[in-house]
Amino acid sequence: EPQWLHSFAGHVIAVTETIRLLSGFVGPRRVRLSGFATGPARILSYLRDLVTGRAERLVVHSPAGGAMAVVLLFALALTELSGMAPFRG
Repeated sequence: EPQWLHSFAGHVIAVTETIRLLSGFVGPRRVRLSGFATGPARILSYLRDLVTGRAERLVVHSPAGGAMAVVLLFALALTELSGMAPFRG
């Protein structure tokens, strides 16, 4: 694969994630990070309730889904930064 295509794709992903993170702070209420980023106790409680069939039904991210989204955003940012580091002259 051509190096320019790899670099271009990395920059597109970085811009997309930046827009998502910005909307997480100033976007509509349902897409804000504060709406789905909860603490470990709530996540574990939700997972316990999910296994026992007592989990509440939610319109937005579940606590487990919110935790997964935060981890994925962090992992993607780390991948972007480590991929761009060799090209910083």
